[in-house]
Order: sequence, then C-alpha cells, then structure tokens
Amino acid sequence: MAITARTADECVEKFRAHLAPLVASVFGSSSYFGKLDIEKTGTTSRVGFLQGTVLVPITIETRCGPLDFYVSQLVKAERVKGGKSDQSFRLSTLKYQYILAESVDSRAEVMRWEYDRVLPEGKLHCRHHLHQRHTIKLGTADFDLDKAHMPTGWVLLEEVFRFLIVELSLKPATPDWDDRLIRSTRKFHDSFT
Repeated sequence: MAITARTADECVEKFRAHLAPLVASVFGSSSYFGKLDIEKTGTTSRVGFLQGTVLVPITIETRCGPLDFYVSQLVKAERVKGGKSDQSFRLSTLKYQYILAESVDSRAEVMRWEYDRVLPEGKLHCRHHLHQRHTIKLGTADFDLDKAHMPTGWVLLEEVFRFLIVELSLKPATPDWDDRLIRSTRKFHDSFT
C-alpha cells in the first residue's frame, strides 16, 4: 500500500518523516540538519537535501576521501478516485536522483542513480538507470558510462546507504544502522508499495 493521508501535504510529510530517522542513523542528525526538506511546486513536491530550492550535499568521509552525497525525490500526492476514507490522497514517486560527487569539484558527479516515471518525449532509455563518470572500451569503441543509461531496478535509498557504508567505509552514526536499514526496507515493501 502506498503512503496515504487525508491531505497531499500530509502524504509528503509522512514520507519526509520516514526518511529523517533513517538519514540520522546513517549520517548523524548534525550533518543533515536543516537539509532534509520539502520544496512544494504546484501539485508536486521535492523531498531531499535542500536549502530553499537548491539541492545541497552532505559531505561524507569515505575510504576514498571526502565525497558529496545528494538526495532528491520528486513526489506527487494524488486524490484517490472514489476515496471516501480518511486516507484520500496517495503518494507516488515521479523521479529520484541519488548523486555521489567529488567534494573538491562542485557537482563533479561520480555516480548518479536515477528514475523517471515518465520519460521526456522522444527518449527511449530505461526509466531506472545508473550513470558513472567512466569510459570503458567496448569492442573497438570507447563507451561513456556517464552518457549511457545503465539499467537498474528500483533503487531504494536504503540500498544506497548500505553501499556507502559497506563499499565506501562511511562510518554510520548509529551502531544499529543495519537493523534500521532492514526495518526501513521492510516498511517500504510492506507499507509503501
């Protein structure tokens, strides 16, 4: 079942409230304080690391040195057709971007996980995809992974957090981070889908 509430704003706030303790358990509340916010634009809202309308990073210490991490999800709360219950709005994700960038060069993206529910007109790439700042030799040609839309499945923010902790040695803010990620993932599958 999707996130539902009496109003569109309550749906978006429920989602932000779900993310806040998860983000705090990974990064600590002081590193993201004031950044996990909501930008409302018409019928959609962006939930992410924001200052006003600007996407801002959390700088994280990893085994590869300092990196900037950005989170942005564009969501829409729509009235449930024929909804006569207290929960007459349902939240859905229109887009997401989780970006890992080099801290030394503003927005020098290294990896970017993306999802587009609806592709722009004329675009045919996969909706769930990954970009990487790397060129590989593919056959006899160079293949730019930053311009390619490498297919992925739905990427949960919890799995990106796990990647940062396990693969990049980000020190989580709480010792029970694994349990929190597991519970949050379970809640996503059981309650939000």
